[in-house]
Amino acid sequence: MEIYAKTPLSTPLTAKALHEYLEKRSGISIKLVLTENLTTMFSFKRSGNVATLRIQKIFLKANTAILDELVHYIMGRQRTIVNIRHFIKMNTIHFLQEKKLKLNLNPIGKHYNLLDIFNILNAQYFSDTVNAQITWGRRQSNNRTKKRTLGLYNIPQNIIRINPILDTPSVPSYVVHYIVYHEMLHCHVGFIQRNTKRLYHTSTFRQKERLFQDYQKAVAFLEKF
Repeated sequence: MEIYAKTPLSTPLTAKALHEYLEKRSGISIKLVLTENLTTMFSFKRSGNVATLRIQKIFLKANTAILDELVHYIMGRQRTIVNIRHFIKMNTIHFLQEKKLKLNLNPIGKHYNLLDIFNILNAQYFSDTVNAQITWGRRQSNNRTKKRTLGLYNIPQNIIRINPILDTPSVPSYVVHYIVYHEMLHCHVGFIQRNTKRLYHTSTFRQKERLFQDYQKAVAFLEKF
């Protein structure tokens, strides 16, 4: 039964009040860290009678039913978090509205037009079903652009961001196409939820990833990049 669906939201808590409530209900010492992370809504590490809990700020609006379910989950008293998932789903949109995120999209680079690439791939591989937006990420003025993450699909914002380090003639077009395809595939395939973990690179994802026509060539280039 979804308790949250039938219980109105409580008055927003302060960080101190949330901390005190969680410690009182759990009976353990909790180091509480509030985040604005919309990918991992909460995570925790427990060592003996002490736990570090990283939790999204929307939980300040959670009622006691949601918080109690969180406590039971942390304490290992239950494995399912049906009410918490429902709460997250219902409140993420409101959180984004409150943040009033201003999206500065810039798909046209110096050498590659991501929107053109996106449209080509969408028609070729996805029957024009991927509706995400795409942009180059921010360029680093100190020339220390990170190489680790070449692309990222932001689920709440439904935006694909590509690392501008790829926007150069020294990077072949098939490599840029592959990175964009990879992120579009995340949008198309989605993820598998296992408790608090999200699995993105599933066997289904990997199978579809290899359908990209220049997959082997692109991977070989990136291994040396």
